[in-house]
Amino acid sequence: MTGLAERKGRGRKISIVHIAQILLSESDAEHPLSQQQILAFLRERYGMEMDRKAVRRNLEALRGGGLPVVLSLIHISEPTR
Repeated sequence: MTGLAERKGRGRKISIVHIAQILLSESDAEHPLSQQQILAFLRERYGMEMDRKAVRRNLEALRGGGLPVVLSLIHISEPTR
């Protein structure tokens, strides 16, 4: 890989490390973080822009690797009329 492709590959690899650092320093069982909060930390701390779905994939990978990550889905219902 060279140029942009190499930088993207490195960014993908380091993003999972940054997400793990954010989770370990900013969250616990009583203080979970949303994907939007994780995205904000990535932007503020590391200057990284990332897709919400990429955050989800990284969280699933961290959980698969043994980090106690709990993923929850929030159901947003249709507004009542």
